[in-house]
Amino acid sequence: MKPVSRLALVLLVGAACGSEPEGESASDSATGTSGASASDTQVLSDTDPAVTVGPTETSAASETSVDTQSSQTDSNTDSATDSDSASDTDSASETDSASDTDSATDSDSATDSDSDTTGTDSDSLTDTDSDSMTDSDTDSCTPGMEGCMCDGEFCDEDLTCIDGICTAIAPGCGNEIVDMGEDCDDGQNGDQDDGCTDACAFPACGDGFVQQGEACDDGAGNGNSEACTLACELATCGDGHVHSGVEDCDDGNANNDDACVDMCQAASCGDGYVHAGVEDCDDGNASNSDACVEGCNAATCGDGYVQSGVEECDDGNNNNEDMCNNNCQIPVLEEDACGNVLEGPWMEINYKGRQGYPATSPDWFYSDTPGWGEAEWAPSGNNWPYINALGNINVESANIGGAAIIDSNDRLRLFVGLEEMSNYQYATVCLTGYSYSVGSSVIMDVWNPPLGCGAEVTVSNGWFPYPTNINFGDCLANGGEPSAGFQAIELDPWGGSSAFALQSMRIGLHGAVY
Repeated sequence: MKPVSRLALVLLVGAACGSEPEGESASDSATGTSGASASDTQVLSDTDPAVTVGPTETSAASETSVDTQSSQTDSNTDSATDSDSASDTDSASETDSASDTDSATDSDSATDSDSDTTGTDSDSLTDTDSDSMTDSDTDSCTPGMEGCMCDGEFCDEDLTCIDGICTAIAPGCGNEIVDMGEDCDDGQNGDQDDGCTDACAFPACGDGFVQQGEACDDGAGNGNSEACTLACELATCGDGHVHSGVEDCDDGNANNDDACVDMCQAASCGDGYVHAGVEDCDDGNASNSDACVEGCNAATCGDGYVQSGVEECDDGNNNNEDMCNNNCQIPVLEEDACGNVLEGPWMEINYKGRQGYPATSPDWFYSDTPGWGEAEWAPSGNNWPYINALGNINVESANIGGAAIIDSNDRLRLFVGLEEMSNYQYATVCLTGYSYSVGSSVIMDVWNPPLGCGAEVTVSNGWFPYPTNINFGDCLANGGEPSAGFQAIELDPWGGSSAFALQSMRIGLHGAVY
């Protein structure tokens, strides 16, 4: 209760007892030690025609009371104002004032009118009550709470001390608070190797930050086929992972005899490493005259490459009758009487020792060339070649041990066929004999009637056979050409002595393909 002054107390008591003079007023103002202030004003008015002085109940009275509570302020930020006003014969005024941060205003007004049979009693009461209270007290803020001072730099949960005041900070990486879903939060200080990255996660390979112990870290770009592996190591040859676009292979070993060799390249012929089970050799060069030839194969006779210092020749075939034997040595080939090397198919007729036999029955000789023998020389429809003697051709000793005497009225034709011959470079015809006259040579045509080609030759006279060589060129038709199946080599003496003593005739095909 607010303290009241002594004078105000006396006046109030007197008014209650009706002992105060009419129209007297009293005013009391007091201020409490708590700093509160109150103001009350009361006015009483009594009018009674029968009784001048006395209690208000026995007379008509008109009373007006105004009560105003106004302002009250205390140290706890509460403020109230109370104002009461009353009107009476006696008047007393009391004012209390208090200030508070809470404000309230109360206004009451009432009018009372009573009437009885003994008289007229008119009471009028007006009561107005206005309270205002304001409450403002910063001293009541508890340290550590939101908006309050930091208690030793500590704040309640979910609050952060900023500039001495506890403040709520929204969740998020970088707020220096470990929120849900975060491993850590150092305020995104830019140091990715201090135990907490700027992504608020513990450092790990694949986070995109290169930390101690990592050679690289491309984050989602890490891969065992990329420049940075899943182990955050730089891709290197020998790590067992194939670096796409850089390495052919990577078997993680140092062996160069397997499918992946030095520098992580796929094994290949010519790389200088022998691929076990695949290559015989690999000297890393393109020479085919050494011990390792094309395809990384060991050089062998018959591979078509002449191994220097080891082979004289290598024609890559199994024909032992050509210019290169099957042991890759150049053969000491037999030559015909004209000096032609017999490296291909050849056929010979010979009248030596055949005197008394018809000209169609000489001795026959053939090369032992594989795949080309008597039957292959035969003209179409025959099993062997044959001779057609036109005129009177006798076989005599002729001082050389046997010869067929052909004069200008005679023709000697040797019929052959070359349907199975694919090709040849050239043909030769070697004749042994002489002009059958003691005084002059003989002029003779050697030709192929179906093709109309050949050569003219002159053979000397004497008492022994002369070798005469004719390059017959391509005057013999081969497979697929007209007349290939039926053609002849014809001897036709026509000048000089006009007589020729024939002992032998050999036909050779050079560079033949069949």
